[in-house]
Amino acid sequence: MLPVLYRLSGDTPASTAVVYVLALLVFLYALWTGWQAVVYAKAKGGAPKGFAKFWPVLRNGAIGLGMAGFGLWYILPEVPLWGATKGEGLPIPGYGVLVALGFIVAAALLSQLSGWEWLGAEGKKRKGQMLDMVFHIFIGAIVGARLLFVLVNLSEYSKNPFSIFSLQGGLVFYGGFIGGALAAFRFAKKHNIPFLRLADIAMPAISLGQCLGRLGCFAAACCHGRIVGENAPWGVHFPGHAVTDLLGNLAKTPSQAFLTHAHDSRWVDLATGQTSLAEMPGMVQISAWVLKNDQSLAVHPVQLYESAGQLLLFLLLLSMRSMRKFHGQIFGMWLLGYAMLRSTIEVFRGDLERGTLHHLLKWLDMPTTAAKIPLEAWYNISTSQAISLGLALFGTWILARGWKNRTLPPPLALPEKKTA
Repeated sequence: MLPVLYRLSGDTPASTAVVYVLALLVFLYALWTGWQAVVYAKAKGGAPKGFAKFWPVLRNGAIGLGMAGFGLWYILPEVPLWGATKGEGLPIPGYGVLVALGFIVAAALLSQLSGWEWLGAEGKKRKGQMLDMVFHIFIGAIVGARLLFVLVNLSEYSKNPFSIFSLQGGLVFYGGFIGGALAAFRFAKKHNIPFLRLADIAMPAISLGQCLGRLGCFAAACCHGRIVGENAPWGVHFPGHAVTDLLGNLAKTPSQAFLTHAHDSRWVDLATGQTSLAEMPGMVQISAWVLKNDQSLAVHPVQLYESAGQLLLFLLLLSMRSMRKFHGQIFGMWLLGYAMLRSTIEVFRGDLERGTLHHLLKWLDMPTTAAKIPLEAWYNISTSQAISLGLALFGTWILARGWKNRTLPPPLALPEKKTA
């Protein structure tokens, strides 16, 4: 449970040097990607002549220089020749590191599986295309994940639309999946890659990446579970203001579960975890208890539940690759499997920030109807459960259609019986 691994603040010579090195690496990486575009164009025989062929290097270098400069201005308290800067520092979140690791592992596995799916020269070509495609998927996933988060919390963002572009806020996996899938579909169509065949090799990689990503959620204590009894062996407490980084320094970033509970005005029975909107005998107010003890109440570690479920799903789908009967079978199985997993996990979720039917009715200015659907009710379905239902139906259709149209091997020719 490390919301922040380390905070780059530039308040010491060592941390300042690290910030400058990172800025230089960003600039050099941008130049390298531009040069790779030049090499690729030359190999295809379509590179412009003269100085114009270096345009990708200049363009990407300018973008990289701008990003590096913005980073220096945002992080450091002072930059030579610039004078005063924003000086906010840069926290390195455990969530971000693990999500990035999950994306890198998924991209590497996708590339390797494509080399096994298409053999020979085509396999080498597809492996290169997969590494190119993951950049498009990354952009689509970030946009989709952020967009769905904003839609779920539209009542908050409508008060200040510019906060949509803030670095603060969250992402939603289903939005990222839909955005990434649309980007992959567009890429596959452009490069003549059968989409269902591509999806079959992508699904195991996605599950493995999400397995690591949910560990990042556990580190940040976002997407946390419902409150449980204080003596429940599976209950976990997430830290408050006293949380430290890897070096033992104060991280100055409380866990998300703590922040949620600190603003929760409901009442809870500590022994059972039962909550109530009104005060009842033997109950304490959630926010008061949390602020006094500087930690969240005990909650279900649903992030670990989903991480374990994704690992099992990854192993199952990987083992099924050799038994496929049609393209799209692994894809359909993932849609069904993850929809069931996510819908089950949602029953144990306790983060009030995510969208539910109760929140939707309140946003539609229907408070009387919303009051009839308590937050804790099993029928107060979440946005993710609604999407899961749609994906499950889509997965069922893919499996039924594929099984109906599958190509079966010809029947064995049995020898004719000889009659005496």
